[in-house]
Amino acid sequence: MIRSAGKEGELNYAFNASIYDSDGIDEPYSRMMSDTSGLHDAYGFSSHETTTGGKYTNNEKYFSLSANYRGFYSTVSYTEIKKGMTFSLPVPGDDGMVKKHSSSTVLFGYNKKLSDKITFDGRFTYSQSNAFYNWALFEESPHIGYENDFKFYETELDIFFCPIPDFDITLGLYYRSIFEMEQDIDEPFLSGFANFKWGLDKDDEINTRAIFTQVNYKPSEHLKFVAGLRLEQMMKHTIFFIEHYGYEDYYEGSNDNIDDVAIIPRFAVIYNLNDRQIVKMLYGKSINRSFTDNVNTRAIFTQINYDLLDNLKIVAGLRGEQVEKYSLAWSQGPAENMEYTEIKGVYDKDDIEVIPRFAAICTLNENNIFKLLHGKAINAPSLFQNSQQIQSGNENLEPEYIETF
Repeated sequence: MIRSAGKEGELNYAFNASIYDSDGIDEPYSRMMSDTSGLHDAYGFSSHETTTGGKYTNNEKYFSLSANYRGFYSTVSYTEIKKGMTFSLPVPGDDGMVKKHSSSTVLFGYNKKLSDKITFDGRFTYSQSNAFYNWALFEESPHIGYENDFKFYETELDIFFCPIPDFDITLGLYYRSIFEMEQDIDEPFLSGFANFKWGLDKDDEINTRAIFTQVNYKPSEHLKFVAGLRLEQMMKHTIFFIEHYGYEDYYEGSNDNIDDVAIIPRFAVIYNLNDRQIVKMLYGKSINRSFTDNVNTRAIFTQINYDLLDNLKIVAGLRGEQVEKYSLAWSQGPAENMEYTEIKGVYDKDDIEVIPRFAAICTLNENNIFKLLHGKAINAPSLFQNSQQIQSGNENLEPEYIETF
């Protein structure tokens, strides 16, 4: 890893670059599978392929450059990952399955203090990513796989206004446009995924726009209030779906998401008992804004940090979270007449989930720290919700609970 940062006059800059490479593993397949009898007969493994033989390598590259000059700032970054993997079962040959992913981002911005009370900040971001998986399940089909392309840009304008000490207001505008999105899958051994293609309709875009404000008020040295409101809207767009593209059989459909304006509140009370103890009470609402999901989640939570001793810290928190009810729909139909059958399910488990968190952190010295942690997480279902996807969803979705200690 290489890092360099410096200053030349009014120019500040930072450069980061890293390369990571591994040689893969050489482990017997008998440690990865309960039954290896089918490897040689059914899956094309040669008689001497009893171990992974150095497959599943991992290669990662990262680069970033950032600079700031007289209020103008910019960041350029690039990430590339290539690693070996399995998909349901091992693969014969030297390389096996390979996953490649690359992404690049360019950001330009300008920050200017207009007066003693007003500051302006505006920025523009462009990002693109590509993912490729070589699902070579059999040696005679080395090019079967998956590819995904994704490009978008976004811009945000903010005004920070501080009329009096300990009171400030933020006003902002936000806009994002996804203008290229396509996924190609060719996996004939999996039902429904032979020459399968879907993506954003030609000349269409997924546009999201928002306006927001936040007020921070500190009436005393120990007490702070935060209140914010965001109005956000995702515009309607069209998603195409083609099965067996290049042949006669295909489907096409539209994903007309609800384009109502979403109201997203935020509120917090922060109380400092002293420099070592802080109590926070927070409330917020979020929306899962992907092109297939549109789900509302609200939560209220609190956390207490207490320094019991100079080297012992106690953290305790509690979160109440609720995923609102939503409907699930999926459509399919014979390609020859383009008629669809709609099947709907409802996720109605909107009970408030109580999520605890606890930690004890003991610092013996700078080099030795012991932590005892306990927490619970909930992964609410978020696949093909409130949408008219021309794909099969699961109408019996259940949340996933994860508890760690």
